Amino acid sequence: MPQPSPFPPSPPPPSSNTGLLIGLFAGGGFLVVVIVIVVLAASGAFSKDDKGGGGSSSSGDSPTEKLAAAAQRLSVARGLTLRGTVSSGSDKLEGDLKVTRTGWVTGDVTWNGEKTQLIMAGESVYVKAGRDFWRTEANVADTAVWIGDSRWGKLRSSSLGSRFKQEVTPSGIAADLRSVSRYSVQSTVRTSVQGVQALKITTTSNVFYLSDDGSPRLLRVEQRYPQNAFDVIESNNAEGAAATELRSRINALKDSFDPTRSTRVDKISWGSCTTSGCTVHSDVWSTRTGDSSVRVTVFVRITANDKNGRKLGECSNSGTVTSLKSIKVTCRVRSAAWTSFRSGTGTRRWWGRAEAMANGATSTEIQTMLNGLNSA
Repeated sequence: MPQPSPFPPSPPPPSSNTGLLIGLFAGGGFLVVVIVIVVLAASGAFSKDDKGGGGSSSSGDSPTEKLAAAAQRLSVARGLTLRGTVSSGSDKLEGDLKVTRTGWVTGDVTWNGEKTQLIMAGESVYVKAGRDFWRTEANVADTAVWIGDSRWGKLRSSSLGSRFKQEVTPSGIAADLRSVSRYSVQSTVRTSVQGVQALKITTTSNVFYLSDDGSPRLLRVEQRYPQNAFDVIESNNAEGAAATELRSRINALKDSFDPTRSTRVDKISWGSCTTSGCTVHSDVWSTRTGDSSVRVTVFVRITANDKNGRKLGECSNSGTVTSLKSIKVTCRVRSAAWTSFRSGTGTRRWWGRAEAMANGATSTEIQTMLNGLNSA
C-alpha cells in the first residue's frame, strides 16, 4: 500500500488559456529558429568549403576542383595554341606557338626581338631566321651571305632550356593545374578572357583563368617564374594545326645548316673560265663532332675587279667530309652578267669568294621526323 506523502499536494494545473499562450510562444521561438537557418543558408554561410579563396562559381566546385577538371580536359586535347609570351632563361619568345599533345612545337615568334619561325621536333630544335639572329645566337659571321634574308638552322636541344617543353605541352600544363593545393590558392575573382566569362584563380606562384561554367577549360596562364603569360586555345581535330604546320616546315629543312659545327674554306682555285661560265674549286673542311661524316655546302660568289666589285654570279655545291682532311667541292658560275663581263674587251679581272656551311637535317633525319610526327 502506498505511503502518505509528507508534502502537501501540488496546486492544480493552469487553465487551458494559459497553456495555449505558452504553446504559442514556444511555437513562435521555433519559427524564429527556422527563419534564421533559412536566411543563413541563402546567404551561403553553410555552403561548400571554397578551399582557399574567394567565392565559388555557380557550379559550387572549389578552385582546386575546377583546376583538376580543366587539367583533365587538357590531358585529352590533341594540341594547343599558346598566344603570348613564353620565356626560357634569358630567351623570350613572343607570338603564337602551336603545340602537339606530346610537345612538338612550331610557330611564328619574335625571339629576343628577332622574327623567327620555330620547330621543336622531339629533341631537335630548328629556327628560320636572318643573319642578325644567327650572329647573336650562334656566332655566325656577318659575311655569311648564304643565309640570305633568312635560313633554317639547327640549334642545340638545350637552347630553350630543359623546362621549356614541360611548360608548353598539354600534359605539362595539366600537371601544373593539378599541383595547386587548397593552401596555395590566394583568391578567386570573376573576370573575362577571350570574350568568355572566366574565373581568375591566383596562387602563390601562378595565375590561372578558367571558363566560369559547368565544364571548366583553361583560358590563360600567367607565371611569375619563368615570366610566362599566354592565352590557351585547344585544338581537337584529327590532324591539328601544329601537325599540319610542322609537316610543311620539316620538309623545308633540306636546306638547313648546323652552326654548331665549325667549317672553313682553306683555299679556292680556278678552273675553266669562258664566256659560258667559270668553274671554281674550293678546298673545304668541317668538324664531324663524333659522326663518321658530315655534309657541307660551299657557296661561291664572283665579283668584278675586286671583292667590292659588282656581282657577276654565284654557284653552290655540296660534298661529304669523312676525315680530318679537307675535300674539294666544285661548282660553275653561269649568268648573263658573267657572260657580258667575260666577253668585253680589255683586261678582265675578277674576284672569287667561297663560304661553307655544315648541312643541318639530313634526308634520313627529315624522314625520321616526318614519321615521328604521326604519333606526336
